[in-house]
Amino acid sequence: MSEPVQPHLLDSRRAWLMLGVATVIYTVAIVHRTSFGVAGLVAADRFNAPATIVSLFVVVQLLTYAFMQVPAGLLADRYGSRLVIGTGALIMGLGQFSLAFAEAVPSAVVARILIGAGDAMTFTCVVKMMPAWFSNKRVPLLVQSLTMVGQLGQILTAVPFAVFLRARGWTPAFTVLAVIGLFASTFAWTMLRNRADGQPIRTKVDDQPGFVHTVREVWRNPGTRLGFYLHALAGYPPLVFVMMWGYPFLEQGVGLNAAQISTLFSIMVIGGIVAGGVVGWLTPRHPLRLSNFSLTVAGINTAALALVLVWPRPPYWVLVLWMLALSTCASGSNIGLELARTRNLTSRIGTATGVVIMGAFTFAVTSMWIVGLVLDLFGGYSMNAFRAAFATEFVLLGLALFGVYRTRPKVRAAMAAAGVIVPSWPDAIGARLERRRQERGDQAG
Repeated sequence: MSEPVQPHLLDSRRAWLMLGVATVIYTVAIVHRTSFGVAGLVAADRFNAPATIVSLFVVVQLLTYAFMQVPAGLLADRYGSRLVIGTGALIMGLGQFSLAFAEAVPSAVVARILIGAGDAMTFTCVVKMMPAWFSNKRVPLLVQSLTMVGQLGQILTAVPFAVFLRARGWTPAFTVLAVIGLFASTFAWTMLRNRADGQPIRTKVDDQPGFVHTVREVWRNPGTRLGFYLHALAGYPPLVFVMMWGYPFLEQGVGLNAAQISTLFSIMVIGGIVAGGVVGWLTPRHPLRLSNFSLTVAGINTAALALVLVWPRPPYWVLVLWMLALSTCASGSNIGLELARTRNLTSRIGTATGVVIMGAFTFAVTSMWIVGLVLDLFGGYSMNAFRAAFATEFVLLGLALFGVYRTRPKVRAAMAAAGVIVPSWPDAIGARLERRRQERGDQAG
């Protein structure tokens, strides 16, 4: 197994170049992932399908994404991120090309499976790369930065792609995405490198534990399980909104035009950039209270969703508040990734990251299907139907919250056994105030 990278090789200009390349490829993956979110109504006409079948396209894609997270992490642990990221971009390009010419539901479903599989090979593997190029103190903020910048892919989907789709039609629009995917694949294989010191990642398979054993050991770690539920709690609501039901809700339910919808999506992305910077700055400064950040984000999002559903037809300012709440979710869900990184062996970071990412996407798949089912039961895309459908999110939020509060004591018990005690809030605040008094006294002296 490769040795850790020497500290003097980290945080170099070349490291920033690697991060830039990886960020571009991840942004392309976000475009692939969210492209169907603005094409749902067009897909309904093209395939003559009801809401349940339209949601099936994205549900299958996300099921594949969730299922492939752990295999992608294992592949990155064994063979390096470069190979997996480049292969994933190629698979996404092939999937979009297949979708461009699909004329029946089965062939479109196969195309979405390819897109989900390729997408799964991107974010996990980029996160796996970071400790091999950057020092530990930088990694939390860089993960948040990757997510923030990558979400610009949502704007590319909601604005230029949506406009191009409606102007030129289904086949030309998705063919363009296919070509972009092929370019991203070439970019990854040409530019990316796995480690700052150039050492090979690949190890003998015979020297590695089996798939089932590795996943079982990673899941047994309470830090991984807590990360899974935190990722689900904070991360799944925006996936449901962006990838499937947000655009139809705003267009058909609320009655907004394309410009108003694009503005809301842009607000969500910009808000996410700000929130990610704040949480990324706070994370290394409060390593003992990571779960509180995710719980705060989840609370804000739940309150905003409740405010939206109270109105028979929510005014625009309420929708803006909802977008700002959803914009914080990515930064809150990334706390789960930090738990996976810091509470697992270095050789298992890819696998643990994959397990944690399954949290939000498993919950999102379930919610998308339930929302589509409720919409069909209520007769279509009316505002009343959307209110009933989105209300089902509270059930899944409750389940994720239950998982957090069942798992967090086990994490803190393991920390206590290692000599790390999480003080109560009054004690923590008192200690911080005492340190500040001492610092002022030292400065005065």
